[in-house]
Amino acid sequence: MAQVNPENSTPMPAEATRRRFLSQAAGIAAGGAVLALATIPPALAAAAADPIFALIDAHKLAQAKLKTAEAAHAAVERDLQARGLLFPKVSIPELDAMRDPSEQAMNEAYDTALETLDTAVETVPATMAGVMALLELQRDLWELNEGMFDRGHLSFICESVETALQNLRTA
Repeated sequence: MAQVNPENSTPMPAEATRRRFLSQAAGIAAGGAVLALATIPPALAAAAADPIFALIDAHKLAQAKLKTAEAAHAAVERDLQARGLLFPKVSIPELDAMRDPSEQAMNEAYDTALETLDTAVETVPATMAGVMALLELQRDLWELNEGMFDRGHLSFICESVETALQNLRTA
């Protein structure tokens, strides 16, 4: 057994000190790995594993662009209305030149938003977090009731969720 020396310290045999050092080093390394994994947000980890998140984000971006295009087109129509030109009895080339670009931009934005929605609802999520995200998208679109989301989209979401749950159950 080790004896206490006059400096109030206990000399440890070299083997025990080396073993303790290796044990502590392994503990620190394992703890560092756990901390490194813990710092990755679960949503980010799920997004990396499930393409549905990128598709939902693409649809939300397309939806925001559509809102911007609709607002721009509405501003053009308000201006034309204020000038008494919104509903003329004959086609006026200048009127078409003022209205058509914003209307075309709005229609293109709508088409893009619809395409991204179609792609998102037809994609089978790969994770439970993806299933939840798709269901949240469905709820949000249903509550907005803007006419883009219809029964066909709801049917695709149901099929995608069902397939995802079957896949996750067997995984």
